[in-house]
Amino acid sequence: MHRGYIATSRSVDRAVTELMVTLHPDALPVFRGLDADEEGRRQFAARATGNRPDLTAVSDIDVLYDSGSLLSLAGLRDSDGLALLDGRWRRWCELAERAVADMLEELPTGAELPGAVVLRSLLLAAAADSATAARLAVRAERLATRRNLRVWWFHRLANSAVGDDAPAYQAIMVLAEPSWEFPRIASRMCCSNAPGS
Repeated sequence: MHRGYIATSRSVDRAVTELMVTLHPDALPVFRGLDADEEGRRQFAARATGNRPDLTAVSDIDVLYDSGSLLSLAGLRDSDGLALLDGRWRRWCELAERAVADMLEELPTGAELPGAVVLRSLLLAAAADSATAARLAVRAERLATRRNLRVWWFHRLANSAVGDDAPAYQAIMVLAEPSWEFPRIASRMCCSNAPGS
């Protein structure tokens, strides 16, 4: 039984969380020794997205995403909300990563999203905590100045930042503010010069 279980294509982290859920369905949700309950997720995401991001926390959040372990932890008793959180977080990450890829494809070679390493962490923080999502929205709105909106890719992000999936685009707006180095390369290309216009 153990051989077949270990031989699956799931990551070790996912296998460990699934084993924990099977053996201890009443346990508190824990990932890599860190509490994955509501308060623990908030603290975990805050460490990864602060002024000086904790790169271990950033790496752990990437593994949490890649392994799908959060969804496994939803199998624990009283952890139903984790499945909803995981779904929202994954949707936002997929939308954001697609938007970044589209944006970079249309920019000069070598352009990168500053702060890309914390994108998933920032989206987890917003997905896990409505107050964080609200602060992200306020910050993105403040960045949507007339000057910034002349930059075609920023304009596109601002137009996409509506509805339930707005945080996916707001996170990129905050990380890729046009005054940063990456956007300076692109800021010469205003909306009138946008690809396809």
